[in-house]
Amino acid sequence: MNTKEEVESSPMFKIIKRAIMRKYPWIKDIYAGDEEDMRKYSSMLFLDADIDAQQLAEEKGWTLEQWVNPDLQRRIYNRDHFNTVYLSVLFTKPSDEEARELQNDIDDEMKRIQKSDAIPSDIKINKTLGLSNFRYNFPPPQPDNTTITN
Repeated sequence: MNTKEEVESSPMFKIIKRAIMRKYPWIKDIYAGDEEDMRKYSSMLFLDADIDAQQLAEEKGWTLEQWVNPDLQRRIYNRDHFNTVYLSVLFTKPSDEEARELQNDIDDEMKRIQKSDAIPSDIKINKTLGLSNFRYNFPPPQPDNTTITN
């Protein structure tokens, strides 16, 4: 599998995507990453995930790092998202350790699904799938409701 289309149309990818998004509702989408990376690595297939970091923070009782603040990112870096390879980067201590464990749990779940005897061997992918990039797409900016009167 060398193209995004090949990966994303494969039954194995669809099974993993559905299972992971169901178990982790703050993961909003999973898709094939960079096509160059797909060809570069013989045993791994790296996937990207769109996430709602605020939803995850609320679900776990964690606090987002200040630098992840959407208003700050928009104002200083002119970005509407924040990318990271590590979930732990998004959260303050001690939640960062728990986020590291959560990321490992997601990887373990993906591997477990791939190795499952319930999956017919003819639809299995000969590479290990894993998430390599988490993209926190910021919610739309809120209008400034402050009123200036003279």
